[in-house]
Amino acid sequence: MVKNYKKSLRDNNILDSSIYTFCNLGSEKRSQLGLYNGDKAQLEQLEKIVRSLPIVEVKAEALCEGEKSITMTDVITLRFTVKYTNLPEGQAPGYVHSDVFPFLKRQKWYLIVTDAMTKEQVVSFNQFSFKKKKVNKPEEDTNEDSNEAVVTIKQRFGKAGNFAFHAFFLSDSYIGFDKEVELKFSVKEVEEDRVVPEYSAEDLDAINGPSMIEQMLAGETTKDEDSDPEED
Repeated sequence: MVKNYKKSLRDNNILDSSIYTFCNLGSEKRSQLGLYNGDKAQLEQLEKIVRSLPIVEVKAEALCEGEKSITMTDVITLRFTVKYTNLPEGQAPGYVHSDVFPFLKRQKWYLIVTDAMTKEQVVSFNQFSFKKKKVNKPEEDTNEDSNEAVVTIKQRFGKAGNFAFHAFFLSDSYIGFDKEVELKFSVKEVEEDRVVPEYSAEDLDAINGPSMIEQMLAGETTKDEDSDPEED
C-alpha cells in the first residue's frame, strides 16, 4: 500500500510525502490518490481522522506596542501565534489517547525559542493552552476555548542591532506536526519624536532582572571582546 501511495503522489505531482502535506491536500485531492481502492466508508473514516489532527499555522513577530519601530530603550514584545486551521473559532483541540496510553488527555504544545545561528542555545521555554485571553489582562487565560494560542515574551534588550531567533512549536501528542519559524528584527538606538510611554507593571517586571535573552546577548558581547583578532 505504501508503494502504491508514493507512486500515486508522483502521478499527481505531489513531491512531499509528509503527513502534514497529505492533511493539507483537501478531501477532493486525497480522494484522487486511489487509497483503499476507492472504498467510500474507509475514505470517510480517513477524513474524520484528518479533521482531528493538529493542522496549525504559526507566526512570530517582534514589536513595541503602540510604536512603528523598536529602539534599545523599549520593552520589546516577542509574540508567537499558533492557530488550528481545521477548527472553527471558539473550539479548542480535544482529547487524545492511544493503545499504549488508553486514557483521555488534553493535547499540550511547547514553544522553544533558540538563537538562530546554532539553534541550540535555548532562550525561552513555554507550555501553552488554547484558551482565550482576558481583554484587560492579556497574560491570563479565560475558561473559553479557542482555536488559537498566543505566547508573549516581554524584554528590554538594551542593545541596538539586528537580531535573529528560531522558534520551535512542538506537539506532545502527535509526531510529524511540529512547526518552526524564524524571527528577525532590527532595534534602533533612538527614534526622533518618540514619546516615552508609561510602562505597565508587567513591562516593568520584564525590565528588571536579567532574562535568558539578556544573558545570551551579554554572553555574545563577552565572547566578542575576549576573542583574538587573529582568530577572528
